[in-house]
Amino acid sequence: MTVRQVVLVSSSSVVSYTTTLGYGRHTWDFPIDNLSKFSLAVTVAGTLTLTAAVWSKTSFAFTIWRLSEGGTRRLVVGLMLSMNIAMGISALLTWVQCTPLAKACMFEARPVIYNLRSFWGAGVISLADSRVSN
Repeated sequence: MTVRQVVLVSSSSVVSYTTTLGYGRHTWDFPIDNLSKFSLAVTVAGTLTLTAAVWSKTSFAFTIWRLSEGGTRRLVVGLMLSMNIAMGISALLTWVQCTPLAKACMFEARPVIYNLRSFWGAGVISLADSRVSN
């Protein structure tokens, strides 16, 4: 639980750093020179936020696991494993979706890519939450 909080604070720190790069300003006030730094910072913040969220859900799943018995325990373990694997892949794909890896932080060289894998991962987590809560 403490590690998750450290990761979440790190994510918040990175988001605070993005405000120094122009995050929150209107589009015509955003300094274009900061776009590469901003893109990298947002990618790092997203990865840290995703990691904190997954670890939070895993912590809750461990609590449910301790309170359950038999088949429910196996179900909770299966959901924990599948959620961590799916979200780990989702976080990894954010970094490797463009080749070379440097394109993840060089906005000028990066096309607009909608990361549908993240939507898939969010769906898996939502399904896991609904199954664990019932």
